[in-house]
Amino acid sequence: MKLDGYDVIVGDTVHDVAFGPGKVVSLRDLDDKFEVRFVQGNSGLYRTTGIGPALQRRTLFWTDPVLFVPSKDPARTRLMIQLAVAINTVVRGLNEEIIAQVGE
Repeated sequence: MKLDGYDVIVGDTVHDVAFGPGKVVSLRDLDDKFEVRFVQGNSGLYRTTGIGPALQRRTLFWTDPVLFVPSKDPARTRLMIQLAVAINTVVRGLNEEIIAQVGE
């Protein structure tokens, strides 16, 4: 069972944008879901798409996906998004290069 290409393992730390950090406490292979328990004590079953019981959209990620506080000014927000995407592209390229070097 995977989330974003990475194996989901009991004990993994994940982050829901509404509930905050939580731990994977069980895997349900039959219906391809896993249970997450949060700091407040509540828990929920999530699909491998990161969609949980409350909303019909993705809320669960490996870490908090919020990179910055959006500005009221749309131009500033667009600039911040462009910078975040550019940084992600560079990091992804470096990771692929490292993986290729290890495979040699």
